[in-house]
Amino acid sequence: MKRILLIIAFQSIIFGLWSQNKKVLDFASYDIWNYIERSQISDQGSWIAYELNHYIGDGQLQIKSTTNNKQYSVERGSAAVFSPTDAYVAFKIKVEHDTIRAKKLDKVKKNKMPKDSLGIIVLASGEIYTIERVKSFKLATKESDWMAYQLEKTILPDSVKKKKKKEKVFDKKAPKTTTLVIYNPITNKKIEFEKVTEYRISRNGELITFIQLQNDSLLKSSVRIFDTKTEKTITVLEKEGLAKKITADNSGQMVAFLFSADSTKHKVYDLYYANKKENSAKTIPAGQLDKITPTDWWTSTNGKIYFSRDDSKLYFGVALRPQPVVKDTLLESEKVKVDIWSWTDPLLQPQQLLQAKKEKKRTYLSVFHFKQNKLVALGSEMVPEIRLIDHGNASIAMGSSNL
Repeated sequence: MKRILLIIAFQSIIFGLWSQNKKVLDFASYDIWNYIERSQISDQGSWIAYELNHYIGDGQLQIKSTTNNKQYSVERGSAAVFSPTDAYVAFKIKVEHDTIRAKKLDKVKKNKMPKDSLGIIVLASGEIYTIERVKSFKLATKESDWMAYQLEKTILPDSVKKKKKKEKVFDKKAPKTTTLVIYNPITNKKIEFEKVTEYRISRNGELITFIQLQNDSLLKSSVRIFDTKTEKTITVLEKEGLAKKITADNSGQMVAFLFSADSTKHKVYDLYYANKKENSAKTIPAGQLDKITPTDWWTSTNGKIYFSRDDSKLYFGVALRPQPVVKDTLLESEKVKVDIWSWTDPLLQPQQLLQAKKEKKRTYLSVFHFKQNKLVALGSEMVPEIRLIDHGNASIAMGSSNL
């Protein structure tokens, strides 16, 4: 009996000492817990990557080989993308969490906040490249080692700003431009292009297309193609006006984009396409769009432009042609605004008001067939939906198409 009491007493002492050293679990503990995010495996299956993050604070990017003991760890690494040949991995390097928090507390403007960097690791050798202030980057999805990235706008010191003359701007609402870099991390080949608004890379990486914009004494767009096989640059359009919404096909042969020569606020855009072998851009056949849509409908800047998987078709969105706003002499406070609703409307008035902005950006899918040189609209459901965007009782003459 004495032995049992002695054992119980001894256990009580040990438990008491352990309880004193035990850390209390509270809500602050959640912030330091690790969780795995964005796990992936490379196309060749020889590498895996995942992010080991905290709910608050900086995380890590882990990259590990499936065939040997090679592994890499990158502080604050995020959004990793393997090259299709498993030759390298590209990723963002986030700014320190504490730095961003301090800047926000100081109410620093968004354009003056520190920006993310681009990190690249050559997996065979372990070489690491870091490029500061990268806005975005893109890789091919098969075959190619070429990639492209666009830099953020350079921030000049105040002392330099005072000495430098302010650049003339023809159109203040035109897209902002920065430097585009086309890069091969394996050969370390790098080509830079200034004043680029947007860019795309084909699925097989053979073609990288981009738009350069001159916006000083006039607004002039240049649509160019960089052929990664020949390492030559081709200009398919150079014209006064604004080009946007550029896209590349899958096989690295064609590009498509919108272009408007209008100098007015409400621009009307034409759909262009170009083959790198022909060195010139064409519009879709004139007059075909009028046959499949009602009057005052045209190519929309809100719709997506993309090629079919076999590159035989080009998809895009159509919508009402933008109408110029008629100027008047009334002040905003003098105008009477009334919302009118009828019981015959398919949507209740509160729902119509909530979806008003979305409806203004609604587009309807159309497709252009390259071989038949034919344009058709898709889906008879377009007819009733048109009435939701205030087009009266307009109807569309529908065509049939094999998608």
